[in-house]
Amino acid sequence: MQFSKPRPKITSSVSLPCKLNETTGKTSRSFNGLAGRRIASSSNIPTGMHLLKDLPSSIKNQAADILDDPAKGQWWRKIAIHYRIREVEVNDLAFGASRHISGSETKALFQKLSVKHPDLTVLSLVDFLLSEHASHDILNLFRPYTYKGI
Repeated sequence: MQFSKPRPKITSSVSLPCKLNETTGKTSRSFNGLAGRRIASSSNIPTGMHLLKDLPSSIKNQAADILDDPAKGQWWRKIAIHYRIREVEVNDLAFGASRHISGSETKALFQKLSVKHPDLTVLSLVDFLLSEHASHDILNLFRPYTYKGI
């Protein structure tokens, strides 16, 4: 019978990734640091800076009152344009089906910034606002969060 002979093994000089994974086992990526959230001490963030994503919700609420106000120029639009976030993304997050941001463009913008620019510091946002000649009530809101310990 023709099927009684075992098939010869075919060897290849090129090892495929799936074959490599079968023989060596799965490689897992692990973070050798503190458990939980990564802290803001990565090499590109100075240790004395507050990250925008770590602002307290009370400050975000106060910022929403100022930055959403059409009479004050809707600063959230200027911030979104500067950090290359489309207005549609902010509006979908603020007024979408879930509405978990409670209808505030600024709160939605802060959430989008924390995802797209996780290393964004409060100081860099304040620098941008200064360059755009923002009012003092906006700048004074973020002043305590520009540097840690001040």
